Amino acid sequence: MPEAADFVAHKTDDNRVQARKEHLDAVSALAGEFADAFGAGGFARVIGKNHDVGKYSGKFQRRVRGENIKVDHSTAGGQLLY
Repeated sequence: MPEAADFVAHKTDDNRVQARKEHLDAVSALAGEFADAFGAGGFARVIGKNHDVGKYSGKFQRRVRGENIKVDHSTAGGQLLY
């Protein structure tokens, strides 16, 4: 199993890579900051950390590295939190 840092969240056209953990940490922090205004910062941080958990799948990792396949990565986090 690859290390968490080996999982890719985004890859740009010029091949810059954002690690999945880096992406989720940033989304979690930003969501928490916005939701702090109405008292739901902790809840939003948890959702932010889990929103792209589907990017851990082997199929998504193949797609983000260039394989032309369709992948639903976005519902896994909701299913996990449910």
